Amino acid sequence: MGTDLKENAVGRAAVPDKTAGAGRNYGVDALRIFSMFLVLILHILQKGDLLSGAFNAATGTAWALEIMAYCAVDIYALISGFVGYTDKPKPFRCVKPLRLWVQVFTYSFGITLAAFLVFPQKVTEKQLFSSLVPIASRPYWYFTAYILLLILQPFVNRFLRFESEKQLTRLAAVSVFFLSVFPQFSAHFEVNDPFVTFNGYSFLWLLFLYILGAWIKRIDLVNRMRPAVALVGMLLCGAVTWIVRELVPERFKLRLLVNYTSPTVLFMAVAYLVLFARMRVGRRAAGAIAFFAPASFGAYLLHVHPLVWNKVLPRMFLWISKEPVLMAAEVLGCAVVLLALFMLIEKLRLWLFRVLQIDRLVGCELCRRLTLLLKKSPRCHLTTRGFFMPYFPSRTGGSFF
Repeated sequence: MGTDLKENAVGRAAVPDKTAGAGRNYGVDALRIFSMFLVLILHILQKGDLLSGAFNAATGTAWALEIMAYCAVDIYALISGFVGYTDKPKPFRCVKPLRLWVQVFTYSFGITLAAFLVFPQKVTEKQLFSSLVPIASRPYWYFTAYILLLILQPFVNRFLRFESEKQLTRLAAVSVFFLSVFPQFSAHFEVNDPFVTFNGYSFLWLLFLYILGAWIKRIDLVNRMRPAVALVGMLLCGAVTWIVRELVPERFKLRLLVNYTSPTVLFMAVAYLVLFARMRVGRRAAGAIAFFAPASFGAYLLHVHPLVWNKVLPRMFLWISKEPVLMAAEVLGCAVVLLALFMLIEKLRLWLFRVLQIDRLVGCELCRRLTLLLKKSPRCHLTTRGFFMPYFPSRTGGSFF
């Protein structure tokens, strides 16, 4: 099968995974697709206005779906650390953030331009110009946070390689307490978001999840944690979160446990990673997973675009039934259909980019120009094909990593 596991949650490259044996871990690839399915469940519930109202069978069912899907974003970032961390140093490839930026720009500007041409009265020039700079205008908060993490990845990996498993375990434990456990209760003492994680919508939280994913890989947690423990723990965390959400009086709970930084949500993300990483996939299923996995992030970019999010999605799910069983079936069915549709659109974009050789342009010409700029920096060691390696003084007098 080769040795090409995913290198990050949105990229297509891969690294050997000692937790899954030699070759590509299609279970982790499948988890990327599944996590985007969970993201769509969250957004359908939100846009379908299925979470509001007094506690009853319908809202209780909706919140059960919401809670079990809430860890989707945490899963994506954990995958980044789990497969992005390597024991051996690797040079930074500038082509990765460039291709990611081009992908995001295509959706940000392309959808806005199309809407501007078709409905000029509903799209302002300010919106059109903002779509040209997706990092600064933040139409996709995850991309803005993730692109910085991707650029800093070689530095983070070098730091992690210097730490022993014992030290890394201590770092993970302390970080979990201060960034996940403590903030859940600090709001009750009028100390809201003490470490500025913005409830998980931040670079700091993604950085923590990357480190946690690397720690899971370093200590081989996938093989050390029994699947039964992961499954039972995940269901128990979901149940506890649902009980707190539905039964604890509003004045006491605030957003207790129902946010990205929640320890119960965090454990569910880790449990999903353990379960999927242990999955054994047949050859036919592996082919389908390998085909669709690179398109999962495109599904996010398409439906979270501000114009789609604010103008299209609110009208799409108002028909969903309020009867609990039927509602759950319709939400899950909509998520499956939309995921398939969005991924097919992304596969079409990838095909067009290959035909038009846009990927080649980004991978060669833009990286060549960036390399020329970096060549002027005495702090970078340049390699071929748009690679560069930051320079660090080391204990032995200086080395490149």
